[in-house]
Amino acid sequence: MLLIFVTLILMLAFLILEYKKHLLNVKSIPIRIHVNGTRGKSSVTRLIAAGLRSGGVKTVAKTTGTLPRFILPDGSEENVYRFGAVNINEQIRIFRKAASLKPEAIVIECMAVRPELQWTCEHKIVKATIGVLTNARLDHVDEMGPTMNDIAFSLANTVPVKSLFITSEHKYFDLYKAIAEKNSTNILPPSDPETISDEEIQKFDFVEHKENVALALDVCAQVGVKREEALEGMYTMEPDFGVLRIFPIHEMNKEIRFLNGFAANDNESTAKIYDMLNLRENNEEPVFTVVNLRADRVTRTEELAFMIARKVTSNYIVVIGTGTDLFMEEMEVYSFPQNKILKMGNSSGKEVLDKIISLTPQKSVAIGIGNIAGIGIELLEEVEERTTLKSVV
Repeated sequence: MLLIFVTLILMLAFLILEYKKHLLNVKSIPIRIHVNGTRGKSSVTRLIAAGLRSGGVKTVAKTTGTLPRFILPDGSEENVYRFGAVNINEQIRIFRKAASLKPEAIVIECMAVRPELQWTCEHKIVKATIGVLTNARLDHVDEMGPTMNDIAFSLANTVPVKSLFITSEHKYFDLYKAIAEKNSTNILPPSDPETISDEEIQKFDFVEHKENVALALDVCAQVGVKREEALEGMYTMEPDFGVLRIFPIHEMNKEIRFLNGFAANDNESTAKIYDMLNLRENNEEPVFTVVNLRADRVTRTEELAFMIARKVTSNYIVVIGTGTDLFMEEMEVYSFPQNKILKMGNSSGKEVLDKIISLTPQKSVAIGIGNIAGIGIELLEEVEERTTLKSVV
């Protein structure tokens, strides 16, 4: 019994010492920018970091998007290796590595979903000098709650204390303003996305949203970086692996344009892509919607089924991943024509792409949506390998 007690005391002492070391690492980095939100976190993290680097601020960054990456002060990147399940303690390890590089700033994407873990990430790990929130949209309802109010309140857990908070969220701005005031934190009103001109947005060689760029510029301005300097850095940055691009493929005298829409992790964002690119059922140039599912994301599968059945139109729905049976049941509930659904849950990325090509008359458009993990990444790698020229949407 005594041995157990002593062991527990020693473990507690070790944890206290480690946390004190972490706080020293945190305090060694004067500018700490914590990026949270439903959509666009990885993109905004990269945009801010690129803008700061361009303005001469020695900056490191870490994204937890499609593939977790650590971005060095020169803009080069390293994989973030994980051992076992995803754990927010990863952020402590990132701060240890970051502090060793002696940067002026760190831009770090929030990796927590559950409300209490979001609070821990901000108030115990990051302790942001600038908190950033991209938006609040209906997603991760299993972890954050079934309503938009639940999600908005959950995301508010990363509003910092006695700092600065910047958001592009309009609908719930009053909520965040009230919480910021309670935390003795200043909050900036959202910038108008139209302050980013069409000419400026077209300089990106990938699809970027004006809201994200405007938000990133607001953050850079608060650090003292001029708008033009920040934009120059953003234009040349390496985008997230899951960024929306078009990959033209020419095989068998056919042309297939494959769109990577996997990073749109909520129905609103996904439907917006269909509208933005005018994707509609078309017999001359059929549209293939490739849906990658996960068996452990039941609610997300149900949401995707509703969106596909009610909000978008395609010639074919190609169903891949591990949650295909539930998806098929949901589509039956919506009386969706079964002859338009291709169930390819156990297929390889090559087999999926070959099937799309075989059903293409002369031209077609395919868009990948849902979850990017597993077969999604494999399919994208197959598409990239067979693309003729990566192009802008």
